[in-house]
Amino acid sequence: MNGMSIEIQKFDFSVVMPCLNEELTIGKCIEIAYESALAAGYKIEVIVADNGSTDNSVVIAEECGAKVVRVAQRGYGAALDSGIRSVSTDYVVIADCDLSYNLAAASTFYQRLIEDDLDLVVGNRFKGGISRGAMPPLHKYFGNPVLSGIARTMFSIPLRDFHCGIRGFKLSTYLAANPKTKGMEFATEMVLRFVELNAVISEIPTTLAPDGRDRKPHLRSFPDGWRHLKLMLLFAPQFFLMLPGAFLTFLGFALLTEYFVFSEIDLILGKTDVQGGFLAMLISSIGVQLFSAGAVSVAHAKAKGVNRFKWLPITYSSNRAKFAIFFPITLIVIGLSLLGKVLVDWKMSQYGHLNPVLESRFSYLGGAIFLAGFTLFLGAIQVRQIISRFW
Repeated sequence: MNGMSIEIQKFDFSVVMPCLNEELTIGKCIEIAYESALAAGYKIEVIVADNGSTDNSVVIAEECGAKVVRVAQRGYGAALDSGIRSVSTDYVVIADCDLSYNLAAASTFYQRLIEDDLDLVVGNRFKGGISRGAMPPLHKYFGNPVLSGIARTMFSIPLRDFHCGIRGFKLSTYLAANPKTKGMEFATEMVLRFVELNAVISEIPTTLAPDGRDRKPHLRSFPDGWRHLKLMLLFAPQFFLMLPGAFLTFLGFALLTEYFVFSEIDLILGKTDVQGGFLAMLISSIGVQLFSAGAVSVAHAKAKGVNRFKWLPITYSSNRAKFAIFFPITLIVIGLSLLGKVLVDWKMSQYGHLNPVLESRFSYLGGAIFLAGFTLFLGAIQVRQIISRFW
């Protein structure tokens, strides 16, 4: 082309950093990323996803050779997502730009992705080392271990530092996972979305140092911790809804059966009758509602392509559809029959007063069975609506 050759810029991987007023540290972070990658024999691009900085962060980042992507929507997740979607490579390493994470290890994350053909590599600060003052004791000894433990239990994820901010991944897997949250819970959602795709996930030790800020960090312990936990619960309706629902349903009907047979409920603190029967009916009703809501949530997830719920095959079949409808109808009929018995007794008493203990045995059990059938019937309709091709 007019005797001139065009050099194609080629990078091995990209480093993406979210930024909000980090002028004290952003330059050093970019420098470490470039120099360490060059020493390892790699050529990288650095993307700074600026989330509305009002200091000199953008100017410093551009002077240090980084590509700055301006992100108007506020939030850790919003900034990272925009930065990740701006890369020109197949592999991405993300980390904060406050000097807390060791950006010299970015090449190690990339190498691990390549050598083991992984989709996601997350750092483990507890294995690599946490410097004094780098992590608040509440996060170190309670927040991170508890949330990571819940995640391992719920999703069978082999990570012991679920919320580590430095991680590497394949861009193609990330785009397929398509995380949607905009706040700090983005770190959790990314992993959960990768799990949905049956991605290959691992972790490597990394270090955590005190950040170089002269202000408080953006992370808010309790609000952001709750957002992480809430997201995990929403992604695991079997733990959040179905299992608690099944337990409460069993407990409620066990107590109702005892009340129906013996006209009283023998609790640890003593015996009770009418009030205990009412409480048992309430417990069973709440349990059935939780279980039904969980089944609807699973159906919605499966309709969206989530493959984590293979243990509950919500697919159309004539026998399953009949059971889902006729079992609740059977419960409704049984419940109405028991309630009808109370009405008959009331009529036979010339619509006078009935023995509250004897009659509540039938009204409580009948009401609980009726509510269970009605709730399951509505749940079955909702599930059918979700999975139906014709709705």
